[in-house]
Amino acid sequence: WFRNDIEPESIYTKFLKVDAASAGALDIAVVTRYTSYYNKKMAPPPVFTFNDPRR
Repeated sequence: WFRNDIEPESIYTKFLKVDAASAGALDIAVVTRYTSYYNKKMAPPPVFTFNDPRR
C-alpha cells in the first residue's frame, strides 16, 4: 500500500469497502496499524549531531 501512495484515510473505501463511520473493530485496527506504519515511513530521517567531535 505504501509503494502505491495510498493514504491511510482511503483504505476504508478502497480495500475494506466500508465507510469510516460504519467500520467494525477489525477494520479500525487495520487502518490504525497502517497509519502508524505510514507515519513512521513519511517522517524525516533522524539527524545526528555531535557535541564533542574527535580530534
